[in-house]
Amino acid sequence: MMCVTVAYSYGVFHVIFLDYFQITNTISSSIWTTQALTASILSPVAAIFIKKFRTIYAGLICGILVCIGIILCGFTTSYLQLYLFFGLITGMGMSVGAMLPIINISYGPKKNRTTDLGVIFSGVAVGITIWPIFSQYLINSFGWQTTLMIIGTLLGIIICSMSLIGSYNIKNITVPLDPVIKNKNKTKNYNILIIGVIFTLSFALISTILTYFVSYSISLGMNSLMAASTITVIGASSLIGRLGIRFISAKINNLYLLFFIYLGQFCTFFLLLNNNVYSVFLFAIFFGIAYGSWITIIYSTITKLYSSNKLITFLGSLHLISGTISALSPIAAGYLLDIYIDFTGLFLIFITINFIILILAYLLQLKNKHKS
Repeated sequence: MMCVTVAYSYGVFHVIFLDYFQITNTISSSIWTTQALTASILSPVAAIFIKKFRTIYAGLICGILVCIGIILCGFTTSYLQLYLFFGLITGMGMSVGAMLPIINISYGPKKNRTTDLGVIFSGVAVGITIWPIFSQYLINSFGWQTTLMIIGTLLGIIICSMSLIGSYNIKNITVPLDPVIKNKNKTKNYNILIIGVIFTLSFALISTILTYFVSYSISLGMNSLMAASTITVIGASSLIGRLGIRFISAKINNLYLLFFIYLGQFCTFFLLLNNNVYSVFLFAIFFGIAYGSWITIIYSTITKLYSSNKLITFLGSLHLISGTISALSPIAAGYLLDIYIDFTGLFLIFITINFIILILAYLLQLKNKHKS
């Protein structure tokens, strides 16, 4: 999941690209959108690739593509080149990297998937904690081009090395159906539909927030390093949520818990309307905890609704749909910021979207209130 966290740290470079290339929010965010769209569109292909070959080969392909793509970004002289290097090449690697950990969990030990996913997704939290402030430190010391070369090299080493751990030959593994999906298909289909919409809207929110949060923080008077640290706080807080949910989920119905997590996240968004530094960091703390919690619960729920053999195909389709929509959300937000609204207006849109998610989460737990 380390490759995904670099994409989530794009907000640090978004501010730099605005000034260096003299481009608008719409254009800069479209660079990230190209990467996310590439990863989303290729998700079904990545699922087939992972299913056909050993995960070690998939991990190596992911590491090589991400490494090459980000290093080449350091040699760019025009923002148009970033569409190829960061958007297409890196996005191809991301399509594989985003699915590998979840698939490994589904084919590995199944004693407590929520716990396993919490540990796996803690890698995302660690990455979001480290990469933004580390990137900004390198930028201040060496410039953004050299920083991208360093990050690309480090990612290539980390991902290729980690691909050697927990490798499965998926095509030779047969896993029996989980009891939860042997019957009650009508309820299962309802759950999948609602979870899919929640998943999509949630990732649209997180991708937009992480793209523009540094820019918003700088607009409040923070220096670049302090602004980058806001993403670090979100990452560190999400680590608490990802690891903490493992203890709570064992005692409380996960769908019931999901509703209250989104309720807390909904209230948290109102902190941003204060437009001051203290509220920004308070939001980063509470939003990070909520983000780390809901992503673990949602993926855990999905792995329980599908057998491991069907999970790969479903994840490919889900990432295609949700990834495409969440990829377009930053560019839509950039267009609105360039022409129509300020950050306060954008935050009101966030509150509206989160309210819709909250209603869906309520309907989900209401439909399953008698199930543990």
